[in-house]
Amino acid sequence: MRPYAGVTNLSISDDKKQINWDSGGNGITIICDRVHQAQLDEQQNLVIALLGINDTPSEMVIYNSNGSTNKTLSGPKDFYFSYLTKHPEIGTAVVCSTDSPIDDWYDWYFSIDFRRGALFRQGPSY
Repeated sequence: MRPYAGVTNLSISDDKKQINWDSGGNGITIICDRVHQAQLDEQQNLVIALLGINDTPSEMVIYNSNGSTNKTLSGPKDFYFSYLTKHPEIGTAVVCSTDSPIDDWYDWYFSIDFRRGALFRQGPSY
């Protein structure tokens, strides 16, 4: 019987320069300039990380359970990444902010299309 290759023990190092997890009995370490946040999408068995050297994350990297990069995404046009979250209707989501409000809202939920590597605006974050 093959061991479960799901991601467990996801963590970020204290210095915010490493993402660590276990998968299929192997320890995975990803070295980064600065990790803002990392989260597991249990349905896809993917690790999603917001990275960037500034105060605001500049990229989203999606990793396969073995540590290989699946996709790298920039923020949507006229938006910047804020944080990852779980949304009750769309699952793993990223909240992005804008300096120019849309329908009086600055912060919006975006769903993640893991297959295409695309983000889609869903609704305001409040």
